[in-house]
Amino acid sequence: MKIGIMQPYFFPYIGYWQLIHAVDVFVVYDDGKMITNGWIHRNRILDFDDRTPRSIIVPLKKKSVTQTIREMERADDPRQMQQMVKLIETRYRRAPHYEEVMPLLKPLIMNPDSNMVGYLTRSMKAVCDYLGVTTRFVMSSTIDKTGLEYVVDKAERICKTLGITDYVNPIGGMDYYEKDEWARHGLTISFLHRRDSICYRQFGGEFVPDLSIIDMLMFCSKEEIQQILNEYDLL
Repeated sequence: MKIGIMQPYFFPYIGYWQLIHAVDVFVVYDDGKMITNGWIHRNRILDFDDRTPRSIIVPLKKKSVTQTIREMERADDPRQMQQMVKLIETRYRRAPHYEEVMPLLKPLIMNPDSNMVGYLTRSMKAVCDYLGVTTRFVMSSTIDKTGLEYVVDKAERICKTLGITDYVNPIGGMDYYEKDEWARHGLTISFLHRRDSICYRQFGGEFVPDLSIIDMLMFCSKEEIQQILNEYDLL
């Protein structure tokens, strides 16, 4: 059994979904602090006019930027969300899987849930269902971590509460976490490395990587994405 722990993101890039797919239990780290410049409420799609990424952003209430993620609230701005839907429709209308994917995305984007974690978790589970990913989701806030300050201590509490000690982290964690330190806490840590060979056709032109999963959903079939989900190595 493997476990992954990550903050919830807004339609994140393929590496995030590979992590969910690689583990048996995915813990949504909803009781961490909001990262102002992170990916919790924003992502990028492709602007085909100049082949550059273009941001899509979920508006937040101002007080949310100083709160924990589970306390974050979306701004009541359905017009801005409608504009996001329109932007996606305009950019991807000619994509090969637009007719199949847009009916999935639109109600998720327009979901009126004011709580950001609820809003994000619904979309994450819906994309998993679409792709046939059956990983179990658990909310971090349901596990008592009172008095714990350091990441490894919190991870240990989460893992041992759920009875899983094989922890998978994104490759970026390799610069911060030592396997020996985690082993002293009774945890085995490995790092998921997305293979550089991942590439797909985006209306021709040079491939633009690291976009929202929205881009891949529009251009790749379910079967193609299911194959890409396995294009990683655990280091």
